[in-house]
Parts: sequence; C-alpha cells; structure tokens
Amino acid sequence: MIFWAYAGFEIATIPAEEVEEPSKTIPRAVIVGILVVTVFYLTTNVILFAVRNYSLLANDTAPLAAASNSILSSYAALALFGGLLVGVGALISVAGSDESGMIGTSRLGYALAADGLFPKLFAKVHKKYKTPHASIIIQSVTALLASIVGGLSLLISVSVFFLAVAYLATCASVFPLRKKNPVPNVTYGKRKMVIPVLGIVFSAYLITQCTLTQIVIGVILLLVGVPMYIIFSPKKELTEAKALIANQNIFRRIYRQEHVFLANFIYHLGELYRRFMRKPKKNHP
Repeated sequence: MIFWAYAGFEIATIPAEEVEEPSKTIPRAVIVGILVVTVFYLTTNVILFAVRNYSLLANDTAPLAAASNSILSSYAALALFGGLLVGVGALISVAGSDESGMIGTSRLGYALAADGLFPKLFAKVHKKYKTPHASIIIQSVTALLASIVGGLSLLISVSVFFLAVAYLATCASVFPLRKKNPVPNVTYGKRKMVIPVLGIVFSAYLITQCTLTQIVIGVILLLVGVPMYIIFSPKKELTEAKALIANQNIFRRIYRQEHVFLANFIYHLGELYRRFMRKPKKNHP
C-alpha cells in the first residue's frame, strides 16, 4: 500500500514521442516531479505526527480528515473550511494521478498495437486531436469495471504486483541488452550493475509481500496476455503495424525538416522562385 503511493514516476517516459526535446524534458520532469512529491509527502507526514498521536493515526481510515477535524473541531467555520480544503486537495491529487495513468496506459496500448502485439484498434489515432482515442476509451471503461467489481485494497495490491513484475523484467533485461547492443567506448563495470541488481532484489521482495490470492489473480491476468499474443501477432498484423508507424515517422520527419532553419530558408526561396516564374512576362517595345 505504501509503495503504490510512491510509484508512477516511470509513466513520464511512455509518452516521450509526443514531448518536445524528450531527452531534456523527461529527465527534468521526473526529477522535479519526484522532488515536489517527496517534499509534499514528508511535510504532510510531519504535520500529521505533530498534531495527532501515532496510535490514533494507525487506526484512522482517513488520516488527513481526522487530523484536520481534531485541530479545527472547536471552530465550526474553520472545520468546514478545513474539510473542504482537504477534500478538494484529495480530488486534485486523484485527478492528477488518473490523468497520468490514462496518458501512460493508453500510449502503452498504442505502442503494443504498433508492434503487432495488440489489436490494431488500439493504434487508431484521432483525426483532430492526434491521440489514441480508442485506447483511451477502452482502458477507461476497463478501469471503471475493475473499480466496481474489485475492492480498493485488492486493486492496489494487484497493481503493485504488476509493477513489481514490470520492474523486475526491466532490470533483468539490462544484462542481455548490454551484450546485444553494446555502446561504443563504454565499459560496464560491476558498480554500474549494482542498480539493476538492487532493482531485481527489491522487485522480488515486493512480489513476496503480496498475498497468495493477489498473486494468483495477478498471474491469471498476466496469462491472459499469452493467447492475445498468439492471436494478434501474426506477420500480416506486424507488417501493417510497422507500415503505420513508418508513415507517421515519415510525416514527422518532413514536418521537422521544414522547420529546420536552413531547410525552411531553402523552402521559402523555392516558393519565391515558383511565384516569380508564374508571373506573366511583360512585352517590351
């Protein structure tokens, strides 16, 4: 439950293709975002422990609301304002989390469809807004149904299980990928392998902290991906998906080339030349 509150920073890397200068913007966003959240969380916890005994906080289902009520209970107007402030703050926090999850998950479905591992429906892009609208709608309906059927604690625990599996697979993939795609003039010593090793150990530990029921549900949902992979990744689907992405990349390169200074300058020179050539020649006496 605690880990889930601090997870989600990796979502910032998923829509990198739609971000200007992602190599600079994404690292800044991750670092600044983590710093802001860290300061906010620590400040909130310090205030909570300062105004309410830890034995009472341990039994509070809504610690922030309970703390604000205990402070402002003697003043009706302030209690009402405090409760409203806490409620609005919680809604803003949840809305921000939902929006980031919606952006990341829909783009992940789009990327899977583009690689031929998901139905082509997830790769459809809205003509006006240029977003994977079908993927957004499907994942929103799925999340709504899951929230209605499953309890909050179960959903969070299963989500943490999936996160741990994804983190473990990502960290483990570092080793074969470095051998398969070595970077020129870069040597990987034992010190550089510490982070992925720690990631594997911590991810495995997170998985062991889930209950048997949560692990079984998570494994069943993961196994659903096997028939989906078999059904939706034939060569024809993969070829069409690659063609889709190739066309988008071509249009993107053309757009960028027209906005490069030299290319833009040459483009306008060509336009002036074409306009000049279209003008009728004057008859001289």
